Amino acid sequence: MFARDKIQHFVAGLFIYVLLDFVGRQANIGLSPVYIILLVLLAGIGKEVLDKLSKRDVELMDIVATVLGGLFAMAISSLSLFA
Repeated sequence: MFARDKIQHFVAGLFIYVLLDFVGRQANIGLSPVYIILLVLLAGIGKEVLDKLSKRDVELMDIVATVLGGLFAMAISSLSLFA
C-alpha cells in the first residue's frame, strides 16, 4: 500500500514530535506544537539534504511523510489534553 520508506519517515516524524513534546514538558519549556512541527519539518528536510550529499534519491514525499507523522502525533496529543 505505502512504500516502506514512507512509513519509516512517518514513524520518524511521529517519534520526533513525541520526543520534543515530552522533553519540552519535562523541562517546563512548553514548546508550542507549531514550533515542534517546524522542527519535524526541518528534520525531514535535513534527512533529504543528507540523501542528496550521499548521492541518493531525494523525494519530496519523504518530507511530506515525516511531517504527516508529526501532525498525527500533534493531533493525538491535543486530543489527550482535552480528555
